[in-house]
Amino acid sequence: MSVVVTLCLYDGIVMAADSRATLIWTYPDGKQEVSHRDGEKKIYQFGDRNIGISWCGNALVGNENVPDYLNGLFNRLNKMTTIKEIAEKINEECNERLIGGTMRCHIAGYENGTQCFYQVVDGVVTHKNINPERGIPTICIVWDGIRGISRDIIRGKEKLDIGDRLVDESDIPHFTLDEGVRFTRALLKRSCLELEECGEPLYSLTITDEGIHWIG
Repeated sequence: MSVVVTLCLYDGIVMAADSRATLIWTYPDGKQEVSHRDGEKKIYQFGDRNIGISWCGNALVGNENVPDYLNGLFNRLNKMTTIKEIAEKINEECNERLIGGTMRCHIAGYENGTQCFYQVVDGVVTHKNINPERGIPTICIVWDGIRGISRDIIRGKEKLDIGDRLVDESDIPHFTLDEGVRFTRALLKRSCLELEECGEPLYSLTITDEGIHWIG
């Protein structure tokens, strides 16, 4: 499993993930062997659009790996397809192709100058950065992958060091985009130190109304 994180902040979106893949081999006698491989990218730009997609869970959609599947999906969809429609299409096709599998996917970007972030988890599509009472975009943080990540890595632990100060969840609504980048990296580095399922290098990107910027 993995850790993928998406933050929607006042001045942009941050998407980040670790890069460890967990491989499970099942032998004819039923015994299983578990190994790990680092350096697996889990965040992608959706074609040439101002949209990022992070993915964890199954590394295959049917017989395609995730990058090939997303490239094919981009080519099949109209270039004006909304983020909601992309999320619904991913959900529909994964329901058909992931028999007995699991996936967690974040799709985020800008539409007409407004942030939009959808989560797809095992057949459920959710608009995450929306205030349900007022119907307007809001600041939010969503992490997926290993269950209990917020409890095990953030809550009840020392604050995270983002370089110029120590922070926790309560500080997120006040983050700048740069602070959001540093927070997600600190969160993932702690995850890699404490959880066998997580590994470096880390990948992250930011999205603003001006475009996507990959973080080295």
